[in-house]
Amino acid sequence: MRPLGSTVLPLSRMLRLIGEAIRHPLRGHPDDSQIVTCIAQYDGLSDDMAAKRDRRFGTLQVGTAAVGSAGIKTTPAGMDRLDELVYELAHQAGGGNESRSGELVQSALVRKIGAMFHVADAEVEVDVPLSQQGVDSLVAVELRNWLSSVMKARVTIFEILQSGSVADFARMVTARSGLITA
Repeated sequence: MRPLGSTVLPLSRMLRLIGEAIRHPLRGHPDDSQIVTCIAQYDGLSDDMAAKRDRRFGTLQVGTAAVGSAGIKTTPAGMDRLDELVYELAHQAGGGNESRSGELVQSALVRKIGAMFHVADAEVEVDVPLSQQGVDSLVAVELRNWLSSVMKARVTIFEILQSGSVADFARMVTARSGLITA
């Protein structure tokens, strides 16, 4: 555990964790049932560590979320803008409203496409089809895999390549995303 940057857990924190588990034994969602403790923050792990690629430690990325003094939830440290958008989409209170979800999905798609082609977000035109922005079948496979794993949305390569525009495609992804709850 030393290579993972393990830390000592103070007794007072351990007792608070146990007390919280006793007071609230049932969680609203299974993802909220697991506690990983005594491991350094995700961004503190070196990039070449196997733990960063191990899905069991993926919750470390969201584990650094904190509620500020004003009660505003902040995103975990070390996230880039794309991760922040996905994080915000997944953690909207009560599922958020449909238009806000659509905006977040569109922003995430624009950011992802920009990252794939190494261009600024402003250079990705939302009223132009993906195929006219350089998305070919190989890029569509990568985009589909990202949408499936991160956005929890199932789309076909044909749908990606034949979408009317980025905005239209974002609406389709919003409707199919498992991150967005009603």
